[in-house]
Amino acid sequence: YGRPVLGTEASLASLAAADVAALHARAYEGGNLTVVAVGDFDAQGLRARATAAFGALPKGRVSCGAPAPALEGPRATLAVSDAGDERLALGFRFAADDPERLAAVDVLAATLAHGGAGRLPRELGQNRQLARAVRATVFHGRDAGLLVVDVSLVAGRAEEAVRATVAEV
Repeated sequence: YGRPVLGTEASLASLAAADVAALHARAYEGGNLTVVAVGDFDAQGLRARATAAFGALPKGRVSCGAPAPALEGPRATLAVSDAGDERLALGFRFAADDPERLAAVDVLAATLAHGGAGRLPRELGQNRQLARAVRATVFHGRDAGLLVVDVSLVAGRAEEAVRATVAEV
């Protein structure tokens, strides 16, 4: 969420075969593996099958890259559908290494947009008539989190809605 997923043209052009082999050795180890199972299954049987399939991997350690670069202020994206519907997404990155901070951002998201009773639906929708719907969600990764405010806009009032949303957040 903070870097190009597939790399940049410059970073890919600078890779040598030895770089790719070193990354493979570092990344494909037990500490970086997660097995997810969904449905009705026998847990002991699944554990035995997972151990047989992945048990030979080196244990290693969890490796994550350098922290994402710092951003100043929110990032905004405005999307307009073929039908002319406008949708605004505002993202606010935060450090997610502190459980209390993460909990505070969760509370902020609920305060901003819980159901139709949050601050943003009331201010943007009822009071200013700028939005038809508002949602706020929180994502947290290993080194950073992201609060996303998603606003279905009344057409033609995007700039005003961005200013009002940032002011409320």
